[in-house]
Amino acid sequence: MTSKNGNKNTAPEAGATSTSTNLIPEPKRLSVGETEAGLVKINIQLRKYKLSVIEADGFTNFKISSLVNELLKDLGEPKEYTEKVRANMLTEVWATLFCCSDGEVPDRDQFFNLPERDLAFWIETAKELGYEFYWLDGLNSFVTSEAERLAQEAEEEKKSATTP
Repeated sequence: MTSKNGNKNTAPEAGATSTSTNLIPEPKRLSVGETEAGLVKINIQLRKYKLSVIEADGFTNFKISSLVNELLKDLGEPKEYTEKVRANMLTEVWATLFCCSDGEVPDRDQFFNLPERDLAFWIETAKELGYEFYWLDGLNSFVTSEAERLAQEAEEEKKSATTP
């Protein structure tokens, strides 16, 4: 079999296994450019998707707000905890990423199947271009302060255990 660029693709020998993790592509920045409207555009590659993340502006913020309203109507009132978490992820994260991106943008179902590192890379790229993720930022602050509190308690416990 020959690829588009003329290289021969060969299948691995029967019974051969690969222990290399190089087969799983890392998310990466492909290029930085500008839209016709003069906004910064960063082209990125996630595992399965190539897309552009476009700088925040008033119109994009309006699109996000409109999509969140549509999602809230569509989702109704979540009853179970997992439904609430999924609804929050859709309205607080996916809606922003969907509206600020162009190209092979994951839909709602694909979004929930993204690898963590792809999602984190996409979010960080959007943050770099002016988008805010209040829900995740609050969660990150909580996790950090909780970890610091646990470390402090462990240190105090260690000190009290060594003192007679």
